[in-house]
Amino acid sequence: MNKAGYTRTNNTPNSVVFIQNAGRSQIKGFEFDVSANATSWLFLRAAYTFVDARFKQFYDDTTEEIFDTDGRPARLRGGAINPLDVDGLSGGDLRGNRLPQTPQHQFILTGQVTRPVAKDISAFARADLAYESRRYSQVDNLNWAGDSYNLNVNIGIEGKHWNLTLFASNLLDDQTPLVVTRLLDFNRLLTRVNPLTGLNQTTFFRDFAVSAPRRRQFGIILGTQF
Repeated sequence: MNKAGYTRTNNTPNSVVFIQNAGRSQIKGFEFDVSANATSWLFLRAAYTFVDARFKQFYDDTTEEIFDTDGRPARLRGGAINPLDVDGLSGGDLRGNRLPQTPQHQFILTGQVTRPVAKDISAFARADLAYESRRYSQVDNLNWAGDSYNLNVNIGIEGKHWNLTLFASNLLDDQTPLVVTRLLDFNRLLTRVNPLTGLNQTTFFRDFAVSAPRRRQFGIILGTQF
C-alpha cells in the first residue's frame, strides 16, 4: 500500500492511498498449538507460529526513489528501462525483503487455576502472555514496529449463573505501535533540483502515522447468565 500526493483545484495538498500488486511473493512457515488440563484445577496452553514471508519478484518505484542517486527514474512509463538512468534498478528491487505488517515469530502462553471455595462457587486466576516479533511497516524494510509483549491477567469468582472478575490488561504497559503507515507530511516542503530539467522541484517530506495500543488498564467485570 502506498500514498501519492496531489493538489486540489484550490491549491491545497492532499494524498490518496493506492494498492500496488507485487510481482510474486512466497510465504513459508508452521504453527503448533498445545493445550491440556494438567490437573483437575490447572489448564495450560502454548502456541507458536513461524512465518517467513518474502518478496520473490517485486520492483517498487517509491523505494527506488529513496535510494536514487542520480535523480533519474530507473523505469519509464510502461515499465521500459530508462537509458539515461545511471544507478540502475538495485534500489527498487525488493527481492528477499519481508512482507510488511507480518511478524516472523508469534507465541502465546496461557495458564489458568480454578479451585472450589464454597458450594457451587469457584475461584479462578488466569494469565495470558502474547508475543509478536518486529513488523516492517513498508516494503522497503527500513522501519518497523518492534517486539511486543502483552500480558493480561484475570482473577475472580464464579457461580452457576454469575461471575465477578478483576482484570488487568496490558499489565506490562507495552507501548509497541499496533500499525505504522507511511504518508506525506504536507507541513514540510522539500525543494530539490531535478537533474533532468535543471529546475527546482517541490515535494514533501515523508512521515509515518502510528496507531498506539491501549495503555495498562485495570477494572472489574460483573457478569450474569440467564
